[in-house]
Amino acid sequence: MAATTRQAVLEKIAGDRTLMFAYHFPYPGIGHLRARDRGGFDWQPVNWQFES
Repeated sequence: MAATTRQAVLEKIAGDRTLMFAYHFPYPGIGHLRARDRGGFDWQPVNWQFES
């Protein structure tokens, strides 16, 4: 049931182009998911530049 729920959530995030944050992803960990044609997802990080 957990795997089915996770798949549904990832599909919704990718389909809606929802901006997401993930602690365990490389800095900055903010970006979008894109569904692959043959299943799975690609991570597209947001272009983030810190300015002081």
